[in-house]
Amino acid sequence: MKTTILAFAMVLGLGLSHAPGALAQISSKSGAMVKVERAYETSLALGSSTSIALNFKGPANTALEVRYTTDPGLQLESTSHTVLHTNQDGLASDSPTLRTLAEGRQYLNIFIRQNGQQQAVSVRITVGQGKAAKRQKNTQQLTTPEGQNLIILPSE
Repeated sequence: MKTTILAFAMVLGLGLSHAPGALAQISSKSGAMVKVERAYETSLALGSSTSIALNFKGPANTALEVRYTTDPGLQLESTSHTVLHTNQDGLASDSPTLRTLAEGRQYLNIFIRQNGQQQAVSVRITVGQGKAAKRQKNTQQLTTPEGQNLIILPSE
């Protein structure tokens, strides 16, 4: 249980957000340095290779260290680490290539480091009919001694 709470806290600390639609954006909490947008979203065929067009908006004329990871149902075919340079408008783009290995909702995880700060975003990739794989629910509902209700969710 400590691992679950710690992992959940780590995800919150990174500003991780799942982006269901055409727009994948890092959480807008104060200090957010980069926004990530996916140009379009469409369902991909199983076994296909596709480039995912991503647009980054951050500080002008700066380097962004970008690292990609994927869920087990996807395979990254392009490099997992790259350095992007924003232009005078703060814009940069990249198109990582993915191969689909399993049907359902999968996620491309993007970790961005700039000036010692790190943020993360997960972009949903739909393969086939897009039904999410059934996952065992292992949530707990607790009440603190002060009477506050808590729901503890497992990390993935």
